[in-house]
Amino acid sequence: MSGTDSEDRFSLSSIRDDEFQSWLATIGGIVIGVALASVHWFGLLVGGALVSLPADTPGRGFLAGIGFGVFAWLVFLVMLAVDGVLGPAVAMGEPFYLSLAIAVGLGGLGGLVRCVI
Repeated sequence: MSGTDSEDRFSLSSIRDDEFQSWLATIGGIVIGVALASVHWFGLLVGGALVSLPADTPGRGFLAGIGFGVFAWLVFLVMLAVDGVLGPAVAMGEPFYLSLAIAVGLGGLGGLVRCVI
């Protein structure tokens, strides 16, 4: 096996063509993105980019980034609920909705990586 065979096996086009590898890469991107987003907002950009890369088309990559942002926000809500502060957070109003806009916006921005790669 030459070096190019192993490189072809892990190229983006081969990952996009194989459904199992595509799902595996997407799930890996979700896990890495949520882990990073739990410590810094930059993780939302990284997660959106990682989940968009295995997508077939740039449009689906962008939607995958938005979907990642929504998922990360839902994980945030679960964390608030576990800590017992979901009620007061929702009662804050606009800052609470801003957290949704930030998560979806940064996830979508990261998803635009698929338009470039």
